[in-house]
Amino acid sequence: MHNFQFRSIRARLIFGYTVVVCLSILFFLITLIVTIHYYYKNSVTNIMKNQALLSSMFFHEYIENPNIFTQRQTILHSFSANSNAQVQLFESNGNILADTLSTPNVVPLYINNIESIRSQQYIIWQSRTNQENEPILGVTIPLYSNEEFIGYARFITSLQKTNQSIFQISLFLILLGIFTIFLSIGVGFQISKSFSEPISKITHASRKMSNGDYSVRIKEHRRDEIGQLGTTFNLMAKEIQDREDIKNNFISSISHDLRTPLTSIKGWAITLKSTESVKPSELEEGIDIIEKECDRLSEMVNRLLDFSKLNPKTSNLTLVPTDIRSILEDSISFVKPSIKRCHMKIQKTLPSHPVIVSVDPFYIKRAFDNILDNAIKYSGEGTEISIQMSVSKGSLSVCITDSGQGFPTKDLPFVKLKFYQGSNKKKGSGMGLAICDSIMELHHGRLTVENLPTKGAKICLEFPRKGSDAY
Repeated sequence: MHNFQFRSIRARLIFGYTVVVCLSILFFLITLIVTIHYYYKNSVTNIMKNQALLSSMFFHEYIENPNIFTQRQTILHSFSANSNAQVQLFESNGNILADTLSTPNVVPLYINNIESIRSQQYIIWQSRTNQENEPILGVTIPLYSNEEFIGYARFITSLQKTNQSIFQISLFLILLGIFTIFLSIGVGFQISKSFSEPISKITHASRKMSNGDYSVRIKEHRRDEIGQLGTTFNLMAKEIQDREDIKNNFISSISHDLRTPLTSIKGWAITLKSTESVKPSELEEGIDIIEKECDRLSEMVNRLLDFSKLNPKTSNLTLVPTDIRSILEDSISFVKPSIKRCHMKIQKTLPSHPVIVSVDPFYIKRAFDNILDNAIKYSGEGTEISIQMSVSKGSLSVCITDSGQGFPTKDLPFVKLKFYQGSNKKKGSGMGLAICDSIMELHHGRLTVENLPTKGAKICLEFPRKGSDAY
């Protein structure tokens, strides 16, 4: 298992998720407990208030002899009949006359002053008992006879059971909240694990890949963004591995290609040096071979150097209005000796007028030379090469068609990759078309390669033409 670090994505996910859940549950619990407390207390208060007001109405309407002292037991009995609370009856001076529980000393007697009682319809109050310190709720109502204040009554009930019910419900909610928090943390661990483990796998695979192991793959079958990241990583790893294989094959091939002319040069150098009497014909032959092999080595080195130069981000082309037709004619003249030697023919369809496009003449000439050289190399003797230039208002296309076997179908998507040599028997350095493709990319053009339906291959160079280009 990967070490759990606070700075990791998993730790931050769990921390953030836990904070949000805890705050949400805490807010919900506080709101619910306060609501329950208010509901219970308000319900008890309303019941007590309604019972007290009902008793007050009954006193004023149905008691025939409102003498509070002589009728105290009758009044107390009628009040207690409408209420389950403890009822106390007082004179107007505050002296207690009667108590349904006969325990006037348990509840504090002087809670409300006389003036407050006389001026209000009822007074709701809370206190505690003198001995047990038990919480109580009371309602005090004034009593009148012919609009004369003759006393008051108190309705008292205990809040102990109510508070116990509130406490039990609150405790249950708190325990439920704590359980929910721990459950949420567990779920958060699983959620974070589902995010962090695939990322850790990708990170681990990236480290292995950075150490040169391009065979590593991500085994993650998901349909979300992480799954897409794993799929993209696998595609990238496969592409890099393929290119690494191409590079290794190229190095192996180019090493052989470089070794061959070097061996020939060294062999002739030793021969010419060790032989005392060298015939002029042998000397000329040896020098010619050394010269040709040096030219061959020089060409290989030049092509390798082209890759360091042909970088779209670092190359600086010198774009000038140039007659593309004239450059193409020069390239055709360059390969005429090879055409003649192979008994081949060139059929060209070119405009009769100059075709001006803003390009770098040196690189465009190099692209034409490479493509024509490939066409000659892969076409048989006595075949024909077709060159066609077509001009439109916004583009220019130069297509070169050979009469060879074409590209193997499996190699066609990769022939423009650097160092790719393919499965053709006549393998080259794998750089010609890659150089041409880079040149066209630098000119914001396009190089297309396709096989003809019958026989041969067709390579087209497409150039964009601006309004300033004219012919």
